[in-house]
Amino acid sequence: MKQNCVLARGRPLALFLLAIALLALPAIADGTYLQTQQYVSPQEIYVSGTGSPDTATLSLSVQGMGHAGRFPIDCVFVVDSSATAQLAAAKQFAFDLMETLTDQDRVGVVTFSTMAQLAVPLTSDRLAVKTAIADVVTGGKSAFGDALQIARQALLADGRSDAILVEILLTDGQSNTGRDPGGEGDVASEAGIKIVSVGIGYLIDSNLLEEFAAKTGGLFFKRITSSTIAKIGNLLTVDAAGSDVKVNEVLSSDVRYLGATPSPTRVISNADGTTSLTFNIGKIGLGEQWVGQITLQALRKGTIATDVGSSVSYTSFRGVKDIIAISSGSLSAIVPPAPPSPPIAGFSYSPMNPSTTDTVSFKDQSSDADGQVVAWAWDFGDGATADTAPPQHSYSHSGTYMVTLVVTDDDGNTSSSVIQEIVVTNAAPAAMFKVAPEEPRVAVPTVFDASGSYDVDGRLVSYAWDFDGDGVFDVDGASSDIEYTFAETGEANVTLKVTDDEGMSTVVSKTLTVLPSVSAVREIDTCLPDDETITGGTVKVTITITANTQVHGLTVHEDVPDGWTFAEAYNASATFRKETTDWLFMETLEDGDTRVIGYTLTAPATCTERAKAAIGGMVKSSSPHLSRMVLGEDKVALVPTLPIKVVISRWDSDQGKINLCLPEQISFDQIQYAVSLWLSGEPVTYTGEKAVTLDDIRDLIAYWLTDTSVHDPLP
Repeated sequence: MKQNCVLARGRPLALFLLAIALLALPAIADGTYLQTQQYVSPQEIYVSGTGSPDTATLSLSVQGMGHAGRFPIDCVFVVDSSATAQLAAAKQFAFDLMETLTDQDRVGVVTFSTMAQLAVPLTSDRLAVKTAIADVVTGGKSAFGDALQIARQALLADGRSDAILVEILLTDGQSNTGRDPGGEGDVASEAGIKIVSVGIGYLIDSNLLEEFAAKTGGLFFKRITSSTIAKIGNLLTVDAAGSDVKVNEVLSSDVRYLGATPSPTRVISNADGTTSLTFNIGKIGLGEQWVGQITLQALRKGTIATDVGSSVSYTSFRGVKDIIAISSGSLSAIVPPAPPSPPIAGFSYSPMNPSTTDTVSFKDQSSDADGQVVAWAWDFGDGATADTAPPQHSYSHSGTYMVTLVVTDDDGNTSSSVIQEIVVTNAAPAAMFKVAPEEPRVAVPTVFDASGSYDVDGRLVSYAWDFDGDGVFDVDGASSDIEYTFAETGEANVTLKVTDDEGMSTVVSKTLTVLPSVSAVREIDTCLPDDETITGGTVKVTITITANTQVHGLTVHEDVPDGWTFAEAYNASATFRKETTDWLFMETLEDGDTRVIGYTLTAPATCTERAKAAIGGMVKSSSPHLSRMVLGEDKVALVPTLPIKVVISRWDSDQGKINLCLPEQISFDQIQYAVSLWLSGEPVTYTGEKAVTLDDIRDLIAYWLTDTSVHDPLP
């Protein structure tokens, strides 16, 4: 057996750890201060249970890299110089805190009142910082949100990648101009900036300042105490390359886990055959190293991965959570020479009950005890073959087929044949049909075309039709085309059933809208709402006739209510017979043609109570043969009286009489007429001898001035 390397104790392990340290150095420039490395020893072992050695050690190290001692600090003082600030306390605190910093730390200053500004960028020049703070004077409003934004931008633009980033807020937290400071805690937290809030002033916004500190892992001091500076120093003294360090090692399904040093916090056997190991390490300081060793066995021969998707999760020195991927290790697993043994062929297939429209997928289940299968010979029983695994195959005809598989292993040995029976069933035919026209007409033959139906594994032998949706097939024959004439308008549910030569059927349905061959719609216009009119009033009646197919010999008949006077208005080229109120069209009407006829009805001269008059009518044709009622409006209401406001709005001052088709809005001359009636006390016509009252005049003037219809409520 070839053995590349055996890593145990002493000098080899030391050299290994030195190599890890050298490999980790380039990562510092990228801001990553944890370095991981894996190594497998020995790299060649026997498959479990086949020889010795059959175990290997997967060694993993996690090392803290970077500065000795602690990380440097990039700090921006945010000093409140608004009118309510206590600058003396803020300045003294800033000077005292700077005395605790070292030469490797840098300081910047942002001041704010009505405006915020970067007074001093990040610098090692403490004199410049102290001078800028000493020169700050109070006055103005508080642009706290703008100051926080400037401080954050200064840290992100000029802050060092290896430094702790911190904002020291010396303020009361009040903000009355500029941007809202409310969301700054979330933004700073995502950027890895800590916020230390120190209350300076009398009206401290404790909620806001404490929220900044809580969200960024900082501190909040409502007042300066003797321990404030020491607590800030403890917060900013960071000597850990990573905290909350957790190793998640995922061993591949090709290896077996035997144990680990140190013992993992958790071991989980996953459904996919992998094994997850969790090591809760905690804190790793600068220059410190954690090493874990996992013992495992190989479950198959060949080059195999020891782990897949392993990672280290941690919180960085700035408090930001991160994950480092661990490169997978590998080893070579071998087996002792053994007498050649032939492979064993095996397979399954799906779906279990295929039809001629299905693609059958075959799954290779062959095995080889001393190697692996490298060649396959499939015979699908219908003359087709394949040499791949896994193959797919479709059968064009129903029947029973014997599928045979023979496999060959990497030693050239051939298996015995394995045979399985597959029963392929007949596929259902496809049913579809077209309708011409797509919207059939009453009394006009409609063509139904099912020639688009087909059978993929045979032929169609019958077409059955149900035209009235009663579940009983009206026609059943061998022809794919048929004509049918609908007798009624509305929705018709048409069903087609096609049957193939093996007795398999498919049903398809469509809901059709059957249109009338001719439609006639009546409209009544009385110039009043609800089709009302008064004694002697004239009503306009219009009938619109529309042909939905070619029509010959069309007539329209109307039944006029008793006591009403009929007068023809226009007849759209039809011949009219007044005695029977019949219209005769002597021309051909094509599909889409429209004819409009009109007439008027004059109401009786007397009326004692509200009464409705009905109008009826029929439209008929000889080709196609049809008879339909005239649809639409069919009633007129005759009323003995009208409201005063309606009569006034329809009063024609020039003619001195009522005109129902005048506008619904009252005009000035109609107001004058109403006032004259009010002054004279004369009754208003068509109101039942009612006289105009002061209330009526007031309402009429309001309708006139607001230009409101008398049929609507006043605004």
